[in-house]
Amino acid sequence: MTASFSSLFKKTTKGVTLRLKVSPRSRVSKITAIQDDEAPSTLDLFQEKILKVSLKEPPEKGRANAALLKLLSRTWKIPKTDLHLLTGETSSLKVLLIKGDPEDLQKTLEKWLAETSL
Repeated sequence: MTASFSSLFKKTTKGVTLRLKVSPRSRVSKITAIQDDEAPSTLDLFQEKILKVSLKEPPEKGRANAALLKLLSRTWKIPKTDLHLLTGETSSLKVLLIKGDPEDLQKTLEKWLAETSL
């Protein structure tokens, strides 16, 4: 079952945010799943789904974070300069901001959601 845009992404004035759970030192680097958030926010800051990502790189000296941004940029065809980690620099749980027009980003990400088999 494919997640809806609004279950995974949240529009903001600066773009779109989402939560990620990253597993470094994996066999391959790829987006692995969209799943229910195990610890939903009571402040309504985030949506109920999170994006799970596996990365080959180790979580050392920012290598895994750099690999994450590169993977997401390539997957979504969004410039890496528009992807910013808001929280989770040293944690497996991260919050990502995708800068840009929220409506344009919604169209791009809805297309990706429709095409993905997660």
